[in-house]
Amino acid sequence: MSTVQDFLHFCDCCYYLFYSAMQKNNDKTEVQTILAEMLQKIDVIKNYIKADVFQVVFAGRTNVGKSTLLNALLGNMIAPVRNGPWSAAPVEYRYSPEGRYKAIVAYDSSIQINEYTFDKADELLERLKVIATAIGPGGRAQASRLIIELPYPLLKSLTIVDTPGFSATDGTEENMHDELLKNYLLTSNMHRIFWIVKDNPQADEKEFYQKYLAGCCSDIIVNTTSVLTEEQKKSWIERYRFDLSPFLQFHFVHAKLANQALLDKSKYYEAWQSSNMEEILNLIKSFATVEQRLTLAKMDIMKNLKSFSVRCFDMNNLDIKWLPLAVMQIKRALRSLEDKSYEQNIQQINLHFQEC
Repeated sequence: MSTVQDFLHFCDCCYYLFYSAMQKNNDKTEVQTILAEMLQKIDVIKNYIKADVFQVVFAGRTNVGKSTLLNALLGNMIAPVRNGPWSAAPVEYRYSPEGRYKAIVAYDSSIQINEYTFDKADELLERLKVIATAIGPGGRAQASRLIIELPYPLLKSLTIVDTPGFSATDGTEENMHDELLKNYLLTSNMHRIFWIVKDNPQADEKEFYQKYLAGCCSDIIVNTTSVLTEEQKKSWIERYRFDLSPFLQFHFVHAKLANQALLDKSKYYEAWQSSNMEEILNLIKSFATVEQRLTLAKMDIMKNLKSFSVRCFDMNNLDIKWLPLAVMQIKRALRSLEDKSYEQNIQQINLHFQEC
């Protein structure tokens, strides 16, 4: 078997074992909850390993700078302003194999689909402004989806999605935006979600994360209004980590500064480096191939198992001593994927779960 097949087999074994444990402990609500979360995380990891085109999703409250950040990542001022007519529609950025710029607009009120093709990015952006103006405030909910195809190498194996912001401030009904975002998060085939916040996350952002993203989002991007020192970043993480999740990955960027670097090439290097956008760009590039995703998947599952073990130890009042031992054996099996001891470790895991 190939390394990828071995890893998928490992995930299937883990899924079966956690599922069996959940069935055997149906009288323990807390155990059921954390086992169900692990099943969801295993599903997410399996899906992104098998994906032909990896889908990266950016989500967050309205006006946290998702479009500004996307412009910086794409290297062009191409992303439509989200606090406007496109606020209620997800925008998907895909690769254009023809080497041209294309906008595809779908409407929820009919089967109508409009396509516009251009040779230059500026022409596409101008057309997007015209389309937005034509839709107008009364018709903005009609556009259910906007697909933008770009001849950018970054998008060859990736689709990047800018989702509707929740708590809308553009004059539309706030609940409509929230429901559209929830529906997208619950029904779309997402492989990696980045939750974007500003310097000071609000209570509703934390609540939204816990309710809809905790099981599938491992990364938070803090879009700052100034360049933070390492000490300031550390202080920010200590302040908010346990309000969200103790095992999240935090990324600090200054998206506005990164866009200024794109506009003024004379200051490009200094501004771009200070913005920390290179970290996000390199992370997204690492999703491009199956081999790179496999490395990330192993890291992700290790982090999730660590979180799982800690939560098990925290439940002192429940007789679940077998769970941390089983997880320890699972970690050992993961490390031995390319080793002859792999099958032996899987058998040991089975024994632990039979005793649960």
